[in-house]
Amino acid sequence: MTKLKVVALFSMTLLCFLLTAVTCQPLRLRFNSNSKRNLHIAGGTLASENEFPFLVSFQMVDATATSTTHFCGGSIIAPNVILSAAHCFFDGNGNPLSPSTVQVVAGRSNNYCQDLSKCNYGIAQSIQIHPNYNKQTLMHDIAIIILDRNLQIDGTTTRLAYIESGSVPTTKNLAVTVAGWGYIDSTNTVQTNLRKVNVPVVTDATCGQGATSPNQICAGDGAGHDSCSGDSGGPLFRSLSSTKDFVVIGVVSFGPAGCGAGYESNRGVYTNTTHYLDTFIKQYASSVQTNAYSGDSTLNGERSSMASRVGIVYGGWYCCLLVVMMMTIMYGYRW
Repeated sequence: MTKLKVVALFSMTLLCFLLTAVTCQPLRLRFNSNSKRNLHIAGGTLASENEFPFLVSFQMVDATATSTTHFCGGSIIAPNVILSAAHCFFDGNGNPLSPSTVQVVAGRSNNYCQDLSKCNYGIAQSIQIHPNYNKQTLMHDIAIIILDRNLQIDGTTTRLAYIESGSVPTTKNLAVTVAGWGYIDSTNTVQTNLRKVNVPVVTDATCGQGATSPNQICAGDGAGHDSCSGDSGGPLFRSLSSTKDFVVIGVVSFGPAGCGAGYESNRGVYTNTTHYLDTFIKQYASSVQTNAYSGDSTLNGERSSMASRVGIVYGGWYCCLLVVMMMTIMYGYRW
């Protein structure tokens, strides 16, 4: 190979790298001690009142029963049954929470309830953790919470969620929604008002090392739209345009440390609810509503930027192909 050809080959390789590296940064999404175990919404917007009436806020009741603190989200799947994440219901030492210390507030975008007599709420009667849940890997990160009473389901402020019974495609960059009261950045401040963001479901290859099992789903645009600490247990869901109902496809589980500004490339990993529908969820909510994906879904508010990013990535590779063709024409097939 002549010196000119070496220079040309180096230039071509450098060009390909510059065109694609900025949009194809490798994502090392895996659980470790610094992961955002209690995942809030980064890069999103405020949800309107009653926009997502199937969401609830899990709140820890202090020893004096005089104050509560939001710690996780959940989805109403029956009047007294809430779907959430298993890791939400262990303390910092790995001990299970006592059900009597766990309170649910429903029917409010603002999760602060000063007078429970005026709120739609319940106290956990039992907390059912998936029998194969692994605290280290967060596999089977799903839980069912049975309340001591039925929540008031009026169809407006509160509504039952559907559970996905089909298969959500990862190859079409399907944009779904995640909502919660968690952090919006790395300032570690839990929010009072519900927030939302649209994110695309992505393949394991795009995601990185996070979602390594059919039990999990990866979602995020790699541009700062993500769940964050405090969102754990809340839903990843799609909206039915025909009935205005909501179909939960995942439960917020974990992601790499950091969210918001400075951590734009991070994506989240969600427990795949379809995988647990028959084997776990229906054990506690036999009449749970289900829906199979058929393309009848709409976005809630702003779109994520995945489409433009995908176009840039493919554009970069097309340019690389063009350069290779030009080099072949200029220097022949033999290098």
